[in-house]
Amino acid sequence: MIIKKPIAVFLTAGLAVLGGTVLCGGARAAAQTQGAAEAVELGKLPPGGLAMSDGLISPDGSRWAAVVIGLRDAKKPPLPENMIASVVVDGKVDSWFSRVANLSFSRDNRHYLYRAYVDAAGGVTTSSLILDGKPVGDYDAVLSEPVFDAENRPAPFLAKKGSRYFAVIGGQSAQQYPDAVSALVLSPDGRRSMYCLTRIVRGEGAPAWKSSVVLDGKEDAGRYDKVLYTWFSPDSKRTVWAALDDQKFVVVVDGKVERSGAEKLTPARFSPDSAHVGYGFGVQKSARLWDCSIIVDGKLVSKHEIIGNMQFSPDGRTWWPGNFWEKSADGSSEVMFGVFCDARKVYSSADYQVVNIDFSSDGKHVIYEALPKNPDKAHPDSRAFIVDGKPEPVYEKVLAPLFSPDGAHLAYGAAKDGKWFVVLDGKPLPKFEAVSRISFSPDGGHLIYQAKIQGRPVWIINGKAYTEYPQISPPQFKPGGVVEFLAVKAGTLYRARLKG
Repeated sequence: MIIKKPIAVFLTAGLAVLGGTVLCGGARAAAQTQGAAEAVELGKLPPGGLAMSDGLISPDGSRWAAVVIGLRDAKKPPLPENMIASVVVDGKVDSWFSRVANLSFSRDNRHYLYRAYVDAAGGVTTSSLILDGKPVGDYDAVLSEPVFDAENRPAPFLAKKGSRYFAVIGGQSAQQYPDAVSALVLSPDGRRSMYCLTRIVRGEGAPAWKSSVVLDGKEDAGRYDKVLYTWFSPDSKRTVWAALDDQKFVVVVDGKVERSGAEKLTPARFSPDSAHVGYGFGVQKSARLWDCSIIVDGKLVSKHEIIGNMQFSPDGRTWWPGNFWEKSADGSSEVMFGVFCDARKVYSSADYQVVNIDFSSDGKHVIYEALPKNPDKAHPDSRAFIVDGKPEPVYEKVLAPLFSPDGAHLAYGAAKDGKWFVVLDGKPLPKFEAVSRISFSPDGGHLIYQAKIQGRPVWIINGKAYTEYPQISPPQFKPGGVVEFLAVKAGTLYRARLKG
């Protein structure tokens, strides 16, 4: 089991766009009221501003930005069609838009970026990318999430103007297309890009929609019914994508078709050093019989009738779940579910079918997501996590598990009897109507997650209900277990911090 160190629990709840008072009655049953935070007044909300819907502090802590919500017409109720939004950065107010999303600072703290939407008459919505308060280019719509690249510039993005589509690189429209572009993926180093191009292909028979992959501005020759995903390797040098063509799966590695003709495919994975790529590949032999293979670097590694998602461990070993048959004492054969590491069986069970595998960053701990062999029919999404070979309880639903950066702790969301809670190091924490957005501090000593009580948000920090401010931006960890956030109270913006 995971090595346990002392950990403080920060419980946080999301806030409504026009939040009222944070409800803390339900939270007090599990925690006392949190004390006051250290706070610095930043100024009043801009004229017309009613509330804060989002906010963040720059990486070095020198700057701040808040998304402020207001009313288009103060005489009308706060319905979505009457809402407007602006970004306030270091006290300076940008233009007002219908909505604002994807606010971020560059790594060097000098620039900020977001996507702004304007709802026009007739139900038409336009969007633009805003850099330091000014639009980047002249487009009707920005089609991909704006982010900064390694050089602190807007990373490549997809856009549309009129009937034409664009791939925008370095602020310039590097590629123009008369056909739709979508699903932009950037390499880890931010210097390369892949996206999908979809067009009508005319030939023999009726015209058909076909998709292709554009890598670094060059269209690949492959034409598919649908591109499922495109990924870069960790070192940004290699690529893999999967597509569907004539109802069969195709896997393309480094621009070459590696496998085709499958009816079942698990997601491809690169090894941490980018040297290897693997995936599961299945062909249906009959109505109930499958021939499934684990493929690594184009070579067959293992065969099963049932497989789950393969994975590489931090040290580069190949792991995968798959079934096998085992003879019982009476001579009959029983199907078993196992986990294999480099062809060596490391776990087996007749009660749990493993579907996913994950590891702590240091590689010392492994967790399996498993389906119970005989799930409760009332809860078809039932799951159990198996940590270092030891099963934890079966829950009605679960959220993806998360290891702390130091590998010492494990947390995940779970539901039972209609209530949600976080399970930390195997122990359930207080129950809520919902939980989400689980995250650890960089040192692994603190945990934050979102919760809801009686349909309303509540903040619980360090195990105590935090009610000083009715509106708080997502908290950000600072050294020493300190959390910082922006807050609004009585029409005034604050920058606040709580010590761990």
